[in-house]
This record gives sequence, structure tokens and C-alpha cells, in this order.
Amino acid sequence: MAYELIDGKRLFAMLPYGDKWREYRRIMVKHISARENQKPIFLEVERFIQKSLLPNMLSSPTEFLAHIRNGVGGSIISLAYGLSIKKTNDPWITIAEQGMHCLTTAAVPGKHAVDVIPLLKYLPEWFPGASFQRDAKEGKRIFARFLEEPFEAVKSGMINGTVRSSFVSRGLEDMSELKHKSEWERVIENVGGMFLAGGTDTSVTAVVNVVAALLLFPDVQKKAQAEIDVVVGRHRLPTLEDKPMLPYITALVKESFRWKPVVPTGLPHMTSEDDVYKGYFIPKGSIIMGNSWAIMHDEDVFPNPSKFDPTRFLTSSGQLKTSIPDSEVVGTFGFGRSIRACPGNHIAIASVWLSAACILACFNIAPDLNEEGELIPPEVEYLGKEIVS
Repeated sequence: MAYELIDGKRLFAMLPYGDKWREYRRIMVKHISARENQKPIFLEVERFIQKSLLPNMLSSPTEFLAHIRNGVGGSIISLAYGLSIKKTNDPWITIAEQGMHCLTTAAVPGKHAVDVIPLLKYLPEWFPGASFQRDAKEGKRIFARFLEEPFEAVKSGMINGTVRSSFVSRGLEDMSELKHKSEWERVIENVGGMFLAGGTDTSVTAVVNVVAALLLFPDVQKKAQAEIDVVVGRHRLPTLEDKPMLPYITALVKESFRWKPVVPTGLPHMTSEDDVYKGYFIPKGSIIMGNSWAIMHDEDVFPNPSKFDPTRFLTSSGQLKTSIPDSEVVGTFGFGRSIRACPGNHIAIASVWLSAACILACFNIAPDLNEEGELIPPEVEYLGKEIVS
């Protein structure tokens, strides 16, 4: 209910299945899943990682969190809106992060009283105990900026001739012959927001998790770097074309999704009809939480689950296994399932994989040294993101 109060259902991923949802998804698939669009999309991801993420990490390695946000998140903003990203304190990155914070906070089930008692949504904000109304009002304002400001920037760029090709600009060009242009604009604005929501938070978190794993498990880092040295060499950076020859890097990324799922409890889903599962009756309209964390830390499937071990996804010959749950699917339940699967999940996974491969090719991830020149044992703590635990 809190999600509804901030107008979160403006994102089509949160719409119920139906004609409107199908139309939104069709448009998104057209622009990001069509074969002819794949190469330019992946080239843009590579460009941001090579020209933004890596140089910035080299110049100021202690600011790697900001560099990952700019490099990985910036590539998504460029693909969606064609907007330029500043090296530091970029306003579009800030808007994206603030919008996603509102969304993820509102989406936590039971966090607000109105989620338990929906009738409370009719209380005025001055009423005792209705502080959620003030929070929702501010959240709605921030979320509106999240959807509208980058979209309006593209429209302005199209008018003055400074726009770069992007999903939104191409979508707006497609509407030139349509009668219902205002409705089409809302569709493009909404789907552009889905790009922003899907790429500037979860993908960034996934890359940060990879860096944390490399810091905590240096033996894994050495094995991954050795594979890159053999397959790619040291004369160039890895590209997505190298992925089939780098199974350990792929296993490392899969293990990062398993070890620290970016959406630990999954996004809330609602049953569309009555169901019975293993003797349990689940009525229509029930809220279902797919606990990705529990699934990915099941000791019967993943022995010693707290250990970061990419080899659990590899056969004895070093090839990828197909006999265990794929963490790129289960561990990222926010990508959805079946007909509701996120059409941009291949972009997100490619971005995480390439970021991991390039960071490994260029850097050694290690803790600070103390005054005696000894390594300080690293401590990793997750703070301030409801989507991460």
C-alpha cells in the first residue's frame, strides 16, 4: 500500500497482467531484445566500463563505490536517455538513486502500518500515527522526478538538436504518426523509468558484491586473474566476446548472485488464482515472497553456503554446470519469471560480468595496510539499501 501511495505503480513492472502491461512490455522488448539492437547496447556498456569505471578506479581507488555507480549506472542512463554523466556528483545518478531508495523503502512488506491496515490510507497526514502520509507525499515527489526529469531532458534535447540516440528518443520518434501522442509519451516515460530502476540499483549492487568477494577471498581473485591472463592476455581488456572462453569468470559472477542475492527476499508477488502447494492452500490474492536468500543458501544444494566458491558452478573439467539452480535466475528474483521475466536481464548480467572481468584484468583488490605494512583484515558491512542485506 505504501508503494501505491508514492505512485510506484507508474512503473509497468508493478502493473497487473493485462493489455496495458503487455503493451508496455512489447515496447521494451522491441528496443532492447531485438537482435539488431544487441550489438550497440553491449558496445555502450563496454564503453562506459572502459572509459569511465576503470580510469576512475585507477585515479581514486578508495572511491570505488562512486565509480561503480557512475560506470555501471551511467551506462544504463546513457542507453535509456542518451544523457551525459559527470565523473563525480552526477545529478542523474543522484535522481536515480533517490528514486530507487523511495521505491525499495516503500516495497518492504509490513514496514508501514498502512501495509497491514489499508484503510489507513484515508487518514489525513496531520492525524496522529499517520506520519506515513507525509513520507508518502515526499516519496511521491521524488519518484515523480525520477520518472519525469530525465524524460523531459530528452524531449528538450530533441527540440534543440542536442539529443543522443537512446531508447526514449527512438520511442518518441516512433510516435510521430500516432494520434494519441500523450498516451504514447506516458508509455515511453514509464518504460524509460524501468530501464533506470532495473539498471542503476541492482546492477550496481551486484558489482559491489563482486568486489567485496574479491576482497574477502583472494584465492578466488588469483584464479580468476590467471584465467584472464591465459585467455585474453595482458595486451587488451576482456570483452563480452571472450565470455564463452572464460567459464571461471562466469562462475564467479553466478556465485556472487548466490552468495549475496541483490534482492534477498525477492519482489512481492500476488497469486492470480487459488492454488495448493505441497498440501498448503494459497488463496487468490495472497502476497508471495520468493526468498532468494534461503534458496541460494540451502546447504543440501550448496554445501558451506557462506563460503564464496565459484567452483560449485563448474564441472571437474572446468565447464559450467547445468545440474544446479542457476543463481542468475533464482538469485535475482527481481528479474521475474516466465511471461513477466525482465526483458533487460541480459543487459544487467552482461554489465556485471564485464565489470567483473575488466576489474580483475586491471586491478588487485586488497585491504589497506597498517603502519607496519601489514594487511588490515577486511570487514564488509551492508548499509542503507533495503534491497540488499
